[in-house]
Amino acid sequence: MKKIFSAVIFAVTAVMICGCAKKTEKADNNNTAENTSVQTESTTTKVLDRVPVTEPETTTVRKTPASTISSAYIKDNAGIMSNEDIQLCDQLISELSSSRMLNAAVVTTNDLGGAEPYNYAAKCYNEIFTADKNNGILFLINNDTNEDILYKSGIMTIDPDAEKEALFKATQEIVAGNYGAAASGMLRLGEACPSHIFDNSGFFTPQQIADIEKAAAEYGTELSVCTVGSLIDVDNTASNIFYQRRYPEKNGILLLIDGSGATAAYSDMNIPQNLKSAAPASPVSNTDDLYKYLIDLLKETRD
Repeated sequence: MKKIFSAVIFAVTAVMICGCAKKTEKADNNNTAENTSVQTESTTTKVLDRVPVTEPETTTVRKTPASTISSAYIKDNAGIMSNEDIQLCDQLISELSSSRMLNAAVVTTNDLGGAEPYNYAAKCYNEIFTADKNNGILFLINNDTNEDILYKSGIMTIDPDAEKEALFKATQEIVAGNYGAAASGMLRLGEACPSHIFDNSGFFTPQQIADIEKAAAEYGTELSVCTVGSLIDVDNTASNIFYQRRYPEKNGILLLIDGSGATAAYSDMNIPQNLKSAAPASPVSNTDDLYKYLIDLLKETRD
C-alpha cells in the first residue's frame, strides 16, 4: 500500500487561495507512476508522472510527547506536536513575520465540526490574525477528513509547482508522524515571497513586484516598500509599528506608499532627501504610473 495525496488549489474572489493534500490509501497493482490532480473551481486537470516516495515495508510512527509550551500562532488542537515541533515552527514564523512581513500559522485538528477543510482553515486564520489579515499562510493538518490545507491570504508569490511538491512531502512526513517537519516544510514556502516589497493593497502585477523587489534590493541602503490603502489612515504610531516589524534591529528604511503616490519614509537611520520629499506634485492616475514613479524614485541619484 502507498500513501498518496492530491494537491488542490482554489481561486477565490477575495484574493484568497489554498492548497490541499489528502492522505489516502491505494492498491499498487501495476507498479506504475501514480497521478495527482490539480483542481480549480470548475475543472480538474490531471498532472501525470508524479512518482510518490515509496514507504518502507515497516513504518514506525513517532509517538509525540505532549507539548508543554504554547504559541499564539500554533494551535495544536489534535495534540500531536512536541515542544521541539512548536519551537521549530515558531522560529520560522517569527522570521517570516520580519523578513517577509508575512503572517504564518499552523493548526492541527481531529474534528472539523462539519466544516469544509478550506473554510475551517480560513476561520482559523481570521481568528488568529484578528487585527492584521493581510498577506499570510496557514497550514492545516487535518486528521478528520485527511485533507491537509495550505490556506493563503492576500497577494502571494508561491510557485504552484513548489507548493504541490511541498504538500506531497508534507503528507509523507505526516504519515510517519513527523508533524514538525511537515509543518516547517510548508512554512518555508513563505521564504519565496519578496523581502523588499510588500504589496498589501494589490497595486502591482507579479512582474512589477519583481522589478520593484530588484530595484529596492539594489537601492544601496537597506530599504523596503510597503503599500497601504491611504496614508491618511496611517498615523506615526501605526507607521512605526510597520517599521518595527520589518526592522526590529532598526537597520533599514521603510517607505510607505499609497495609491495616489503619496509616500512616508520611516527610519532610525538617516533618510535620503529624495525619499523625504518623494510625493509627486499631482496624484498618480493609475497603478502603472505609480509603478513607473516608484521605480524612478528607487533608481534616482541620492544626495
